[in-house]
Amino acid sequence: YGNVSAYTVDEQLIAIAAMLIGGFVFSWLITSIFNSLNPDSTQRRLADRMSRVLEYLRGHQLPRDLATRILAYYRKQNNTTFDEKQLHRELPTVLRFELFSHLYYPFLQQVPALVGADSMFLNQVCAELGLVTFPGACAIYNFEDFCEELYIIKQGTVNIIKGG
Repeated sequence: YGNVSAYTVDEQLIAIAAMLIGGFVFSWLITSIFNSLNPDSTQRRLADRMSRVLEYLRGHQLPRDLATRILAYYRKQNNTTFDEKQLHRELPTVLRFELFSHLYYPFLQQVPALVGADSMFLNQVCAELGLVTFPGACAIYNFEDFCEELYIIKQGTVNIIKGG
């Protein structure tokens, strides 16, 4: 701690090199600790994004092959934001079509207004679909309201009350 001195040029060069290496290692260590604690770090955002993609894939119980290809696609991407519609838009057309075929087509084939619709139309409908959950006794629209969304009921019931 100061009682060791470098007298020769070689000793001074070794001391300088040791100080530089120590400084770089210390700065790398502090940066790594900061990045692991920082909620906005790129690595953390990517990890969060991948966990949301995995949650999405598990939640929809996709075939293993399709889920693997979707996961592989997202592992190669650098984007850090996530939402379901964005996920759909980013997928190549063929993967998006397969995903929609698996998730939505069997259900949409049961909707009377969509029976017999061609696959291109159903693909466009699927691109706009999103899962919405409403709590019980929640008014979705009131009588004579302008409707901005179309809802297809997948589960549960809806009461239509006129004038009340």
